[in-house]
Amino acid sequence: MASPPRMLAVSGDEALAGEALERWAAALERYGVDAMEIRDKQATDRELYDSARRARAVARRTKLLVNRRADIALAASADGVHLSHDGFPIERLRSSLPEEWIFGRSTHSVEEVAAAQREGADYAVFGPVYPTPSKPGAVGAPRLEELARACQLGLPVLAIGGVALANLESIARAGAHGVAAIRYFSASGQLAEHVQAVRETFSS
Repeated sequence: MASPPRMLAVSGDEALAGEALERWAAALERYGVDAMEIRDKQATDRELYDSARRARAVARRTKLLVNRRADIALAASADGVHLSHDGFPIERLRSSLPEEWIFGRSTHSVEEVAAAQREGADYAVFGPVYPTPSKPGAVGAPRLEELARACQLGLPVLAIGGVALANLESIARAGAHGVAAIRYFSASGQLAEHVQAVRETFSS
């Protein structure tokens, strides 16, 4: 199985707008973010492909994943695909895609993490763990106990939802392999600090 990332930067609307995509991808590579996921559920196939290719052009070392679309990921020379909790079966995809590809799965419960593990995912993104503006009302109190149960299954789990400097330690204590986020990994003046904090908190 491929080595799972500790840091997965997920593209938000701002990152995909115009030349912001190249700036975002270049910043992720400059500061050493493990992987980035191009996600745009409103985009046409061509638009998603173009976004993935543009990110690949400026970031060669950062692993590139495409949300949901293995075909577009393959065409764009990406390093893998990140699938929804009910997306295409990973075991069927592995047989026809590069052996070194990374396969991730979004999950929202311990049961979904267990299912991702059974089908051979390289990692699962679990959340939302903390309240987040991207999914208002999806979670009230932090779900750290549920995160801990998911991590105990043995599959590398990345926490998502409300990730911030203030809660990295709590996420790590729950057993998470790392974090996935939109805002935390935005191309802001705090990106270097945010990346270093993850390195220090989730060091092997």
